[in-house]
Amino acid sequence: MSSTSTQARRDRLRLLRLLRQAPRPLVALSILIQLILGAAPVAFMVFSSAGVGKVGAAAAGGTSSAAWHHLELLIVLAAATLVVGQVLAPVQQLIGWSLKYRIDVDTYRRLMAANYAAPGIAVLERPQVRAALDEVIADMRRTWVSLGGAAAAVLTLIARYTAFLGALAVVAVELGPVAALAVGAGGMVLRVTHRRGATAYSTAIVDTIQLRRRHGFLANQGLSPAIGKEARVFGFGPWFADRGSDEGLGYFRMLWKVRSSTFITPFVIAATVTALGTATALAQLAWPRFGGGLAAGTTALVAQAVLAVAGIGSSFDESDYPIAYGITSMRHLEQVEAAVAEARAATTNGMGTGTATPPVRPVRHSIRFEDVTFTYPGADEPVLSGLTLELTAGTSLAVVGVNGAGKTTLIKLLCRFYEPDSGRILADGLDVAALDAARWQRQIAATFQDYGRYPLSAADNIGFGAVELVGDRAAVDRAATRAGAADYLSTLPEGLETTLSRDFKGGTDLSGGQWQRVALARAMLAVEGGASVLILDEPTASLDIRAEADFIEGFLELTRGTTTIVVSHRFATVRRADRIVVLDGGRLVEDGSHDELMALGGRYAEMFTVQAARFAQPAAAGGSDGERD
Repeated sequence: MSSTSTQARRDRLRLLRLLRQAPRPLVALSILIQLILGAAPVAFMVFSSAGVGKVGAAAAGGTSSAAWHHLELLIVLAAATLVVGQVLAPVQQLIGWSLKYRIDVDTYRRLMAANYAAPGIAVLERPQVRAALDEVIADMRRTWVSLGGAAAAVLTLIARYTAFLGALAVVAVELGPVAALAVGAGGMVLRVTHRRGATAYSTAIVDTIQLRRRHGFLANQGLSPAIGKEARVFGFGPWFADRGSDEGLGYFRMLWKVRSSTFITPFVIAATVTALGTATALAQLAWPRFGGGLAAGTTALVAQAVLAVAGIGSSFDESDYPIAYGITSMRHLEQVEAAVAEARAATTNGMGTGTATPPVRPVRHSIRFEDVTFTYPGADEPVLSGLTLELTAGTSLAVVGVNGAGKTTLIKLLCRFYEPDSGRILADGLDVAALDAARWQRQIAATFQDYGRYPLSAADNIGFGAVELVGDRAAVDRAATRAGAADYLSTLPEGLETTLSRDFKGGTDLSGGQWQRVALARAMLAVEGGASVLILDEPTASLDIRAEADFIEGFLELTRGTTTIVVSHRFATVRRADRIVVLDGGRLVEDGSHDELMALGGRYAEMFTVQAARFAQPAAAGGSDGERD
């Protein structure tokens, strides 16, 4: 037996194991119905063929004869088998959908567990892992290629093979084992060819994922409202149409090559074998030595049975492709889980599985970056190189520098989204790499540049800062007030219960500055929920001049008593911090208060002076407030 066939069997068994996530009575009922659906066609052949054999005697004996009543009974039984099949088929379909969704829910949980099992995001940023994760998500959105759909589809093969074995038994009894072997082998050759073709085609779909993504991106973006304005202004709509067509044709040509090599030659050979096997069995019905003397009913039965056995070589729409795609989806899921497990193991820094992690407590004394070096995966140069920096708990630290200096990377390392290549990050003297990552991350409240905009209520958008407080309206109100968001949120149609998305009835959207206030309120709620470190990454980037001025005025009060790290290009914001550090080339080059750094006359003073001059010039020219950077 080939390794391919062995692997295919193992894959199907793995799909069947997924049925353990569904209730056992439901699975048992599905199997029972599949057996009945498989036996019904064989029973119909037997009863209908027996009826054919009774027609002559019934006609001769008349309507009152035993032969006539026997014929009526056979007709009723044959009709009953058809009715059973028609009634049970939709019932089985409903059960199949139930099994599918139960398993898909478990798949979703596995995806969520894998997504958040690793403390960092580096593993999920690997192209092959990201692609595998996206494929599983996409498969779950399709009705017939998800893992649940594939597992339910495996059960449908029970009916197919039950009918096949029943018909094969009829051929063996009536025409002998040689005829049964000929037609059975012929049908199975074509069956295996169909199954391998489906597997090869689904594999090709996976192997051409990059082509498919490019085609999908161009097709979706070309019709997306997001680029509608620019496409009209710049006139690149036709370019998207032409490029999308070219990419689509290239993708489909690749698939056509696969279909040609997979389906044409192998299927011609397999169909020939199947035809010869079927012809061999049917021909025996005409040979007196074998079956030529069979009664009319028996002849009808054998003919139907031979054709039913050969029918195993058909393509099963309800199983072949769902199973093939489901297997690839299962492999993708396992690829993601394995990569995440490997990354999670790597973050233990050699600690044994039985080693107890130190308890995670609020930062009371200091946070220290000790000779930290970090290089992004795939990059040649480190972003941070031998960085040493200490922040006293309860104070505010501003981090400034040109783009690429390592400011945001410093925050990502503190959050343990990535692990340093070398060096340590200490919280009150404890290496954060030795702490439970999830518990440590709950000590951090942050507003990132790419903060989340959730199409849920304003209360939920704020409440996500501390999910245990999401139902505490007073705490949510306090967070909104501290962030300066309460006034405009209270004017929404349903206040904090208003959905922040126009995609939903009664929903609305916010301006960029208003959204940033909501994100800041989320961080404020996290602080109230117990987070001891506040991170503000470009907190005024989307604010207008007045909102930024209000934020600057309230900055000290907002961060009072909280260990705060603020990253910003706007020096009007950072000057209020207790301490300012300047990064350049991944190293700390200046350190001090605003006044100290201005007196130093170094890089901070230069950048501050250049930025301040931009706002002074309009005022000198005519008193215009200008526009903030």
